[in-house]
Amino acid sequence: MTRAQYSLSFWEEGWPATVPLEDWQAVVAQRGWVAYDSEATLWYREWTTQDHRWVLAFDVRRFRLELAVQAAAIAAVEAWVQAKNTELAAARRARPLAPLERDLRDLLRRKHLTGIVEIEYTPCSVEPQAPRRTPVKSWQVSLRVDPAARHAAQHVFGVTCFEIHATTTQMSTEAVIAWYRRKNRVEEAFHEIQSPLALRPLFLSRSHRIRAHGMACVLANGIDNAMEERLRLESLAESPATILDALASSQIHRLKIQSTNHTGLTLTESSPEQSAYLQALDCESPIANTTLQPILKAMQSWL
Repeated sequence: MTRAQYSLSFWEEGWPATVPLEDWQAVVAQRGWVAYDSEATLWYREWTTQDHRWVLAFDVRRFRLELAVQAAAIAAVEAWVQAKNTELAAARRARPLAPLERDLRDLLRRKHLTGIVEIEYTPCSVEPQAPRRTPVKSWQVSLRVDPAARHAAQHVFGVTCFEIHATTTQMSTEAVIAWYRRKNRVEEAFHEIQSPLALRPLFLSRSHRIRAHGMACVLANGIDNAMEERLRLESLAESPATILDALASSQIHRLKIQSTNHTGLTLTESSPEQSAYLQALDCESPIANTTLQPILKAMQSWL
């Protein structure tokens, strides 16, 4: 959101000062917002001012993600300050204030917490260690999160403002959002690949391993996109992550019959819901038979 968009006449009417995490759906519904998709993860409302169309869109997933990122950033700063205080309390030489202020200022800027976290510096003396006889001048840092500033930052979490120059006959609101989401998917793909795809922490230094890891991330992202496209063709609103969670219960089990002392391996039978998902993805089973048989054969040595 830009400063100019904040000054739009409909802003206060369209968006509340605070959006509670537990009751966001009631808030947007009371203000006349419309659900964009069947999962109600994206809501929008449109205004027309001075021959311009304006659309506010609220992405629930991004709202929750940005709340979590902010909370993690605050926790990281608190941990940094705690560690720094421990270090400063054991200082063996005088510690100037300027470098400490600079480091904390840079940390808050990187974490997007400038103006949200207030810092206070208190001078202190550290008992000298031999052969020193005079106390060492040092500092202790305390921080306080300003609740008002924090809520002000959360005010636009998950919100996107569109300025549309096309008429409703030229392009519908749903089409505008769809085009933006397609563009946004490219940016999200880079973010997921760089993250990288819940596979961290990984510490690689050799070039061939870095290339292999990058290829795995790109392939995983491609599979995720292919799954989503196929699900949409089958008119299924579920996300690939939802499908994978539903299929996670399909596991290989080891069965042992006490009377015969016979042990064998078997694959969980798919439920009707799982079968429907597999059919939509054009898969006969969670694991291809050509892949499953070598796995089962190799696992025989575990019995």
